[in-house]
Amino acid sequence: MIHRRYNKKRAVIFLSIWLLLLVQSPAVRAGEILNYIEAAFEAHINDDFETAVKFYTKAIETDKLPRENLAVTHNLRGEAWADSGNCPKAILDFSKAILLKPDYAHAFFFRSFCYQKMGEYRQAWWDIEKAVFFNPKKVLYTEAQALLAALMGKDSE
Repeated sequence: MIHRRYNKKRAVIFLSIWLLLLVQSPAVRAGEILNYIEAAFEAHINDDFETAVKFYTKAIETDKLPRENLAVTHNLRGEAWADSGNCPKAILDFSKAILLKPDYAHAFFFRSFCYQKMGEYRQAWWDIEKAVFFNPKKVLYTEAQALLAALMGKDSE
């Protein structure tokens, strides 16, 4: 499972920061979207991926999320799909997140992981290179790139 690669404490911190940013949007202050996101995230960290996808979808379908928050929500739903073993659906969400935010390194990272899991190593390599390009100091990305390079027999530099 993808979210097991880094601990739940870090994930909770990420969600807390993201929710603080989300709350700053006037359209979100009503609370409906926050309720969906919180329910989705709680389900996700408790490995109830079907429920997580359902609530992330409800948040997306409100059509009230600002573009960047919509990208993050697609990425989170993609992670839930990937954790449930459905990489094709996850890739669709990661791709949507990238369309909304073309420099979204985390979406490239997770999409790379799914392509790798599906045996599509060339696409995985392209995506991990993009993740590293957009955030070269993030150890998670550079380590993933090195591991994929070793798997493919490539030089990661």
